[in-house]
Amino acid sequence: MRTLARLLIAALAPISLAQAVPDIASSPVVGYQEIACPGGSDTVISVPFERPVTFRGTIIGLASGAPVVTLAGGDPGFAENELASTHFLRFTGGNAAGRHYPIAGNQGAEIRLLLPDGDPALTATAGDGVDLIPCWTPESLFPAASQAALHPSSGLLPGQRGSELLMYPSGSVPENASPDRVFFVTSSGWFEADSGIPAADDAVLPPHAVFVIRHPEHAAQTWFRPAALVTTSPSGMVLKSRRGSALDHFVSLNRPIPAELGQLITLARALTPSPGLSPSQRRDLLLVFDNATADRDRQPSATYFFHRGDWYRATSDGQPPQRANDANLPAGAVLVIRKAPTLNPRSTVWTQDPNL
Repeated sequence: MRTLARLLIAALAPISLAQAVPDIASSPVVGYQEIACPGGSDTVISVPFERPVTFRGTIIGLASGAPVVTLAGGDPGFAENELASTHFLRFTGGNAAGRHYPIAGNQGAEIRLLLPDGDPALTATAGDGVDLIPCWTPESLFPAASQAALHPSSGLLPGQRGSELLMYPSGSVPENASPDRVFFVTSSGWFEADSGIPAADDAVLPPHAVFVIRHPEHAAQTWFRPAALVTTSPSGMVLKSRRGSALDHFVSLNRPIPAELGQLITLARALTPSPGLSPSQRRDLLLVFDNATADRDRQPSATYFFHRGDWYRATSDGQPPQRANDANLPAGAVLVIRKAPTLNPRSTVWTQDPNL
């Protein structure tokens, strides 16, 4: 991956990283992605890049019984609650490496985290590394004045709507969940299609978020070209199962280049393997989106499962499933991890490997 980093830096046009943390020893690695968004179609996208790190350091420890970490080195100089609801903290080392949480508040060297109900216990010790990272927002990801991925709306009314940016729910959701938030952009900024049509320039988009760019009928094709920092530390998420029915998890693959399914070793370890190849024997599933053809209300195009050390692709023509270790996944592939029902609720942490 060191070679990858050098190639990425050499190949890309200069990108402003003025907000990058000044004390990071090596230069940040930047990445670039290009996705065609056909007119009259839904294009499922994710962003395998992050905004520049606001703070990088280590912690003294984790407060017992409370989701509060104390940064080593004393007060970093943030105003009280300056980071609340706009940043997330990710552990870059130790037992919690890859776990990330929204920041609920900050005061001095103390950072208070928002831990979702049902998540596995958080264990961190003195010396563990952390990054404080600003969340993407519609305006930072698609600046209204310069973005070219969405056709602007001429006004706030439904009849004036151009393209829409739909966001799938994060975390564990019922099977086949639909996008639950809708944004659109006008010449004056971003808005959310919700009660009162609130301004949404600064709406928080969570890490690993999955989106749909929906173009209206007869609209011209556009291109989504995100460019930002490549994730260079582990990046994890919690996968949950429950009794009675499956749970879906929409997630972005953090790799900035194409990958083969067989390379996702950590994902295979986080899934419950299938004891056999028949549909009744399949356990956890991996669903992958493909934007190759124009479509509305796009559904996953391929379903995979893991059996005896190999990935298999499920078929719909009555033929036996085929080994699929060499199945290609595009940069920033959009995945749905479908956890099969279990007798009792379970939580598993899937940690994506760092890109360096």
